[in-house]
Amino acid sequence: MSERNVGSTVAVSNEVLADIHRLCKRDDLKVKAVVNSALKDYLQYRLDYLPEVESETTEFLHGGFVQ
Repeated sequence: MSERNVGSTVAVSNEVLADIHRLCKRDDLKVKAVVNSALKDYLQYRLDYLPEVESETTEFLHGGFVQ
């Protein structure tokens, strides 16, 4: 995705789209707000836990167990 893009179009399953619309109606939010919130939560989770996984993998690879 280019840094010049202000917005993006993504494809989601019909089930996910239905859940998004249920949340929008329940919480009186727009689709963009729900998607942005979900992505922020997902990215924060991945950023919080991914470094631990990477360091363990790196130690494992440098430990000589994988040739």
